[in-house]
Amino acid sequence: MGPPMTLLTITDLTRMAHGNVCIAGYTPEGRCLRPVFHKGGIAEAWLFDEHGAIAVRPFATLAVTVAKHVPDPPHTEDHIIDPVYHVAGRLSTSQQQALLTASADPTVAAIFGAPIHADAGWYIRAGTGTHSLGTVQPRAIEQVIYAEHPDRWEYTFVFTDQAGAQYRLGVVDLALRASFDYLRAVQGVAPAEVARRGHAAISAGQVFLRIGLSRGWVKHPDRCYLQITGVHTFPDYLKGKCFADFSRAARG
Repeated sequence: MGPPMTLLTITDLTRMAHGNVCIAGYTPEGRCLRPVFHKGGIAEAWLFDEHGAIAVRPFATLAVTVAKHVPDPPHTEDHIIDPVYHVAGRLSTSQQQALLTASADPTVAAIFGAPIHADAGWYIRAGTGTHSLGTVQPRAIEQVIYAEHPDRWEYTFVFTDQAGAQYRLGVVDLALRASFDYLRAVQGVAPAEVARRGHAAISAGQVFLRIGLSRGWVKHPDRCYLQITGVHTFPDYLKGKCFADFSRAARG
């Protein structure tokens, strides 16, 4: 008999390179877990069921088989899972708030168990720290930036945490990026207006930000930069939609 299935409620769903995504969430015991495959990344197609309906979305609870814990500090949440899963349900709004509140740290600096360094961004050193994912309730979202660069689109929040520390972090949350791109590319809204609308909608209620760490890369193999891996608001700034709704609308 193989290992038992683990329930995992998704809190993070982010865009990666080459059409892949990254997911993370919490077990009923409050343990944060980031699924990875034994070989290769998680393709976006894995988020959909056999009928093409979105299955893996924020606050969906998945039943997954965890094969092995493969920590790589600060990414201590990594666990190899079997690609086969089934959806066991989805949290109600009050349950979503309760999960995020229970997972929240008082400040960004309290999340990682290692010093945060500032140099062309905020990062911690690879090989240090005890966590790579956490939740904060910002004191304020100061600015939302959505702007075109020669080789990419920028999605950035400037926010202040409860200790008064200010951060300017890129947003890799899949739904936020898809919603912004939809407004620009399909509805013809100017990027600055997309950012203004996003700022107004996100700041209108209770805000939780999921903060995660990138992996090192060729230029900075020893740095794990902070990024926003999830944006959750109450009331929901997306009005119940997820990334798939915007992506399908964009395809017509």
